[in-house]
Amino acid sequence: MRIKIQVEEFRNGLNKILSVVDKKNLRPILSFTLVTTEENRLVLNATDTEVAARIYLKAECAAGEKFCINAKNIFDILREFPNELIDIELDHHNNQLKIFYQDIHFSILIYPAQDYPDLHFDFTSNAFTLYGKQITQLIEKTSYSICNDETRPYLNGIFLQRFNQKLRAVATDGHRLSLFDCPFASDAAPTTLDNGVIVPRKGVTELKKIAENYLEDKITISVDDSFIFVQVAEEYYLAVRLVNREYPQYQVVIPKNSVYTVTADRNLLLNAVRRVKLMANEQTNGILMILKKGEITIAANDPAMGEASEKFAVEYEGVDMEIGLNARFLIDILSTLGEGPITFELTNEISTVVIKSASSPDLLNIVMPLKL
Repeated sequence: MRIKIQVEEFRNGLNKILSVVDKKNLRPILSFTLVTTEENRLVLNATDTEVAARIYLKAECAAGEKFCINAKNIFDILREFPNELIDIELDHHNNQLKIFYQDIHFSILIYPAQDYPDLHFDFTSNAFTLYGKQITQLIEKTSYSICNDETRPYLNGIFLQRFNQKLRAVATDGHRLSLFDCPFASDAAPTTLDNGVIVPRKGVTELKKIAENYLEDKITISVDDSFIFVQVAEEYYLAVRLVNREYPQYQVVIPKNSVYTVTADRNLLLNAVRRVKLMANEQTNGILMILKKGEITIAANDPAMGEASEKFAVEYEGVDMEIGLNARFLIDILSTLGEGPITFELTNEISTVVIKSASSPDLLNIVMPLKL
C-alpha cells in the first residue's frame, strides 16, 4: 500500500501522542505507536495502559492496514523534511515503512500489531463540554499545587467536581491549595461529577495539550467509574485512568471568616517577592511578610548569603504582624493572577492565608504559613 500525507500533518499528529507512549517498558509493545489506515485517514494510537490517545490524520490511503512503528524515530526524521506532500510505502515482506520525497529516502522498521491492546474511548450519556481555553485556564490556575509525593497518589492530580452548577478544580500538596470554578460550555451539568474524580498528573498534561491545540473549540468530556474520556472535532481522542482514591475534604481548610485583609498591587508584590527570594534559604524558600498599618515589608535573611528587604504601601488597618511564607508558592500563585489589586485574608501569624484577586473571582488560593 502507498500513503500520501503532508509532512506537517504527520509530524503534528506524532507530536501529540509522543508523550503518551510508554517509557517505562512495562510491555515492550507499548513503546511503539499503533498505526491503522481508514479510507483517506491515517490513525495513530498510543498508550501506557493509564493514558491512551488516538489521532485521526488526513491522508490519501485505503483502509485495512495495521502495524506498529517507533514514533519518536519518524518524528525526528520528519522534522528534517520540508513541509510538502510525501509518499509512504508499506513493504510487509521486509517489514519496512519507506518514506520518499524527491531524492530523499528513508526505510524504517515496522512491527506486527497483533499484540497491541485494544483501545476504547467509551463516551457515556453524561458527557459535557468545555471550550479549550476554559480547560487551559482551569489547569494553569491549579496544576502548580499538585503534590509531587508519589506516596500520596490521591494528591498527585487535579480533583474535578460539580459544585453549584460549575466545574470545580482543586489541587493541593498539603502546604497550599488552589481552587477554581469554571462554567460549563453547555447547559448540562453531569451528575457523574457530584462526588468528584481525580485526574492524575500525566492525564492533566495530556488534557492541557488537547486544550491548547483547540482553544476556541468545544471539547467533549465524559466520566465513568474508572476513566475520563475526552474528544474534540472527531479527530483527537483521549482516555485517562482516574486515581481510585478518595480526595481529602478540602473544604475544611478554607477559612470561613478572616479577621484582617491586606490589599496590594499584584505586580509590586510579585516583583518584590522575586527580588527578596534571592536571599531566602534555598531549602525552605522562606520569606517574611511584615505588616504594619498602611505598609508591608517583604524580607529574607540567610546567614550564608545575606539579607534583603523591600517596603511599599498597601491597604491594611490591622495589628502589626509577621508571617513566614514560601516565596516559590507565592510566585506560583501571583503569576497566575491578572493585573490589579490582590487581597490577602488572614487572622494571625499561624493561620492559613487566603489569596484572592478581583480579576479572577472564581479563583481561590490558600497557603500555610512557615515558622521562620
